[in-house]
Amino acid sequence: MNYFKKHKEYFLSLKQFLVISSALFVFSIIYGYLSAQSSPEEAKQALIKFEKVFEPILTSGALGQFILIFLNNAFSLFLTIILGIIFGIFPLFAIFSNGALIGIFAFLWGQESALKEFFLGIIPHGIIEIPLLIISSAIGMKIGKVVIDKVFKKKGLVNSEIKLGLNFFVKVVLIFTLIAALIEVFITPLFI
Repeated sequence: MNYFKKHKEYFLSLKQFLVISSALFVFSIIYGYLSAQSSPEEAKQALIKFEKVFEPILTSGALGQFILIFLNNAFSLFLTIILGIIFGIFPLFAIFSNGALIGIFAFLWGQESALKEFFLGIIPHGIIEIPLLIISSAIGMKIGKVVIDKVFKKKGLVNSEIKLGLNFFVKVVLIFTLIAALIEVFITPLFI
């Protein structure tokens, strides 16, 4: 019971950063969609680049896909948290770029009258993955705020905040990242 209480308290300490992260994520989806709408050719080029980056994952077997997706997502979320030390800038970039990408994809799939497939391809694992991104971004922002306080106000325990964030990452975020990867590889394909 102490395990859940400790992590719940830490999660609640992220409240203001969760609000900022969520709002930025929604804004970035809209931004990505509208950007793709105004420049469809650039959006298609972005999709081609994205597919090239993730081609090794797509050409692997199911077990290979699972391992690569889990490691990629875990590493990305880890960076989102730990690079918050640079005044919280990277977590803002991570949440914005991921949201914008979803907006671009939504536009492109909508152009092909395939929005149903788009949502079916995102929702099963996205129900877990998107909150993990928002939470990781919030943790990184909180670390960034503590760094800012330490630099400009000479108060705040940066090492302590990093330890709390990484502890939450290892004991909560990683577990759900594993579950999301399993769903993405073994369940999502059943819907599309």
